[in-house]
Amino acid sequence: MLGELLKPAWQSDSADRRLGAIKKLKPTNPKDIVILDALALNDPDHAVRTAAVDAIAIPEHIFALYSQTNQANLKHNIELEFIRLIGSQSKLTKPEYKALIKAQPDSEPYVLQHCPIAELREQLLEQLDENVLAELIGTIEYAQTRIQAAQRLESEKSLEIARKHLKGKDKSALKIIKSKLNIIRSERRAQTNSDQQAKEICDKLNYIANHNEWRKEFAAQFKLMRERWTELSPSPDYSFEQQFLDFDQTISKRLQKIDQEHALRAQARTCLSDLQSTLEHARKASVANIMQSQDSVSQQVADLKQRWRTLNTQLEPSSEDTDTFKRLNLALQRRLELGDYLNGGSFDANYDGEKDKHEKTQQAERQAQLHAEQKTLKAALTLINKHPKLEKFDSEVELEQRLDRSQQQAERVQKAYSQDLKKLHQRISRLIASGQKGNLHIAKKELNATVKLAEVYTGNDKKSLDERLEIAREATEKLSDWHRFATEPKFIELCESMEALSPSKATTKLHPDKLAQKIHKLQNDWKKLGSVDNESLWIRFKTAADEAFIPCAEFFNQRDQIRSENLKKREPLISELNNLVEKTIWNEDTDYRSVESKLRQLHQRWQNIKNVAREDAQEQWNRYRLAREQIFDKLAVEYDRNSAAQQNLISQTLKLVSSGINETSFEKLKQLQSSWKQIGITRQKDDRKAWKTFKASTDAAYAAIKEHQQASNKRYDEMLDQHQQVIKEIRHLTKQDISADSKIEALQTQYYALPSLPKDFPENKLISIEKSFKNALSSYQKSRERLQTEASRQQRKLLKHKSVLCFDLERAYSASTLDQDTVNDLLDQLAGDALQDKSLNKRIVERIQAASSKDRSAFDEQRHKLCIELEILSNIESPAQDRQLRTNIQLSAMSRKGLGAMSHSQSIEQKTHQLKIDWLCLPGANPELQHQLDQRLEKLFR
Repeated sequence: MLGELLKPAWQSDSADRRLGAIKKLKPTNPKDIVILDALALNDPDHAVRTAAVDAIAIPEHIFALYSQTNQANLKHNIELEFIRLIGSQSKLTKPEYKALIKAQPDSEPYVLQHCPIAELREQLLEQLDENVLAELIGTIEYAQTRIQAAQRLESEKSLEIARKHLKGKDKSALKIIKSKLNIIRSERRAQTNSDQQAKEICDKLNYIANHNEWRKEFAAQFKLMRERWTELSPSPDYSFEQQFLDFDQTISKRLQKIDQEHALRAQARTCLSDLQSTLEHARKASVANIMQSQDSVSQQVADLKQRWRTLNTQLEPSSEDTDTFKRLNLALQRRLELGDYLNGGSFDANYDGEKDKHEKTQQAERQAQLHAEQKTLKAALTLINKHPKLEKFDSEVELEQRLDRSQQQAERVQKAYSQDLKKLHQRISRLIASGQKGNLHIAKKELNATVKLAEVYTGNDKKSLDERLEIAREATEKLSDWHRFATEPKFIELCESMEALSPSKATTKLHPDKLAQKIHKLQNDWKKLGSVDNESLWIRFKTAADEAFIPCAEFFNQRDQIRSENLKKREPLISELNNLVEKTIWNEDTDYRSVESKLRQLHQRWQNIKNVAREDAQEQWNRYRLAREQIFDKLAVEYDRNSAAQQNLISQTLKLVSSGINETSFEKLKQLQSSWKQIGITRQKDDRKAWKTFKASTDAAYAAIKEHQQASNKRYDEMLDQHQQVIKEIRHLTKQDISADSKIEALQTQYYALPSLPKDFPENKLISIEKSFKNALSSYQKSRERLQTEASRQQRKLLKHKSVLCFDLERAYSASTLDQDTVNDLLDQLAGDALQDKSLNKRIVERIQAASSKDRSAFDEQRHKLCIELEILSNIESPAQDRQLRTNIQLSAMSRKGLGAMSHSQSIEQKTHQLKIDWLCLPGANPELQHQLDQRLEKLFR
């Protein structure tokens, strides 16, 4: 008994005493914490264990206890206490949470699940393993963290675990999980498909690589397999990649070897073709060409033979190719032998005997030349005929013809000599005959020519010609005497005509150009008459011509001066052109449009300067044209570049349509049109033609884009039909039933569960439908809020009305004589419409029940204090007799809740509203006091 009394309270057999002892223990005291640990873990009473755990209140310590115990019930209780300490109502700070995690790393999952600090939860999300996170995701208290956890999960295993734990708990997070699982499964299917295709490709390449004989179709099949491999997505398994690389290398080497063989055979055929071509040229070559090209053909044949021998070392030629080479080589050797012979002698391949047919050379000398030529020709023909089996050369025919011509020429030489001598005697006879009547000038000219022709002859032929030429000279002298007598009157007539043109004797004034023409005509007529023996006539004619030409000389001098000045005016234009060429930096940044404009202006100024001497202006024009052409050459480069840019844009526009219209086509078309505007100068004719083509292509592209957009809009509208239907139903509910929250929630769920729209879905339509959906929900919410506001206003109005009826009922019961009919009537009115708020309705019923009470003193005090509290909150002055009471109420409130407590609890408006409700529901005070208090609060309830 004494031992029981001496035991500490926490060791008492009484559970109540142990509970009492726990309240006195402090967890900050190391000794007390040991006692609390012992009670929490070992006490037989459940209530004591729970109280000990509650008393500890140190999260790190609680979690340590949780880790130490193995009793299921105790472990569960400790776990709940730990969750309470760190949960949504926890007052722990961020550093305290971090200290907890540092002291108890195993507590991280619990902190993630229950910690109210979002930043700390986000940090823990990054630290935890995916599988652990997947197990915890369903128990995380915070929806945003569950979504973040779902976004972090990547492996299929963790996603499947998370899906099971989230099922029926969080639709948003579950939607993310399902979406990721769908993507993983889709990728797996794609990988399987890629591996299957890779296996098919490798099997086909294995067949090609290991086939005994190469087939023509293998190259195309190999190329196709390569293309199929590059199109595989995703990349196939590594083993297939290695197989593909091995087969690709094997087949590529085999193809390379085949290509080399084909190339060598092609080179052999090319070599034979070159030999054949060389032989054909030799067959068709003239004798002169054979002689001139002997060295080059010899070198060419040697090179071709060397090429053939080199190819034979790399690839054995066919028997057919070998026979062809021997035949061609034999024929070419004959051609080279002929060239060597012709070049070794004195044979002139370019000499043509026909050119000497009119030359009066010695007959014996000419015959000797022809004999030597015939000898050389016969020897060359003998050399060609050494190989009679080969085809005949054109040069052989030429030599035969040349020999025939040489023999014929020998006969013609003698015949031509005789004919020329006969013609010369006939010419002298005509000259002797013209001495009696003829043109003296022509006769003298013919005599001199005939004498010169006769000088080439010798011997008796020369003697005979000289005798007859002497007779011709005598005849010419007689003609000269006759001509002098006949032409003198005509010379006098020309002098008179020229004198008539002088300014002093002219009857009409002629334009200097026409006057100069007349003077020139008379001078030509004077020349036609020949020489004049009377020198005075020539002086008379010359003086008259000079006098007549005076007006022309003045006019021509003045015109020459004007033309000279015009030439000088044009010179600066050439300088400007040269400066434009030299000082302009010609590159892609040059302002070619400005250059073109300046060139056009300069040329217009050049054309405005006219009346220049044609002879002098030609040199100036050449310099001007050269400068212009230099600029045009520069402009031509820009013209061509810009024309090419135009053609490129036209090609892109045509390709835009041919490659298929998509959502980006319209933007591409606008970019092409913008690029067209930025293109610089082009040739006007080309520009009009290119613009016409570009305009047609852009019109076609725009029509195709418009048609595509219409089809796309129709398709997109069909995709959005289900979305529109949900929005339509929400709007219908907004108009018909604005209290259908459950239906609206179901429609929201239905909307979010609709199939996902494709990735290429237009963003503007997506934004529009989302906006329509949000607007429909917003319209419903606003309508609902308006209804709730109106319903609340009606309820407040009804509450106030019932409060007035209650006051009337209380006054009726307080009357000296009870008027039962009035009471019944008031009760009937109060029994009418009930308040929707059950708690308010209950309080009104309680006020109605308290209305018959005769003792209202308790209500008087409550009403009085409530009135003053409303006046305090509404900043209304209280009567003088209540100022002390008002002060006491304020001091009591401050001592009870602390200074400034109002700002940390309910707002003034909320408190005032609640006090108003209390005022209307509280049973009334004595009628007189109630009336006074109502008057004090009249403005507040108005």
